[in-house]
Amino acid sequence: MRFNSKIAQFLYSFFFSSALFLLGAVLLRLWDPTIEQIRGFLPLFGYGVFGAGAVLGWLYNWSRAVFTIVILFLAAWGLPRLGTAGEPGSVVTQAAAALVPLNLLVLSFHKERGIITRSGALTIVAIAG
Repeated sequence: MRFNSKIAQFLYSFFFSSALFLLGAVLLRLWDPTIEQIRGFLPLFGYGVFGAGAVLGWLYNWSRAVFTIVILFLAAWGLPRLGTAGEPGSVVTQAAAALVPLNLLVLSFHKERGIITRSGALTIVAIAG
């Protein structure tokens, strides 16, 4: 939304986000879920966070945010699925512990050039590698 006044824009952004949190709290209170119902949603929570972050980053053309979310998602998704990843001394866990921060460090020097560009494609290839 576009506003003519900075004050109106600030008030809208403040109250809109507060209203969303309040609505979520009221709905959660009305639903009053049990532990079993919550446990059913926990595996989907990571996918929801990844999807929301990727969509927001894509909409606002924040390539570094999208690539950071992709790196963290791949690490969180892949570690439990790779054989001995649950053990702290495994090679997969040690490699992820070393490579994820290294990837994030390299990504911090990456310029914002967009996601669907030649630079974005090269970054995606590097992440996949």
